[in-house]
Amino acid sequence: MRVGSRHPTHRKPHSPACACDQASELSADHVWKHLAIKRQVGNNLLQLGVLVLKLLQPSHLRAQAVVVQGDSVLFESRGEIAVRALTNRLPACGIQRELADAGFLLTYGADIPDAYRRLAGFVDKIFKGAKPADLPVEQPTKLELVINGGAARALGLEIPPSLRLLADEVIE
Repeated sequence: MRVGSRHPTHRKPHSPACACDQASELSADHVWKHLAIKRQVGNNLLQLGVLVLKLLQPSHLRAQAVVVQGDSVLFESRGEIAVRALTNRLPACGIQRELADAGFLLTYGADIPDAYRRLAGFVDKIFKGAKPADLPVEQPTKLELVINGGAARALGLEIPPSLRLLADEVIE
């Protein structure tokens, strides 16, 4: 090492080799601490977002619903989002069925287990010699509607029988 340098002379500080050396020194504790910090930052951003919306939103322009798209930080906070939405009497919906399990009113999105089963067909084709670039891009073929009856009752909503019939699952 050079005098006054933290890195060996044969490696640049941001080179992949140096990053690998640093990564090999990480312990499970470092990883868990990093994940805890990431989650706390996400929670703080969520709380800040709610506060900013409350401050900037005129009282006559109240939100009428909450829509959550696929995002890892929001997914981790799904329970808290569901509670806050119900507390503020806002229906919440999203694209992942786990959101309905957490208390969202409804979710409508790709059936993930079905998508993984279909993925197996792609893997089989690749193992048999197909080039991945030659395989077509596919959209989900099975979509799943999940309704949370408990959330509907908490919001004072009645789920129409026709919608119940369309739902893949109604959580009571």
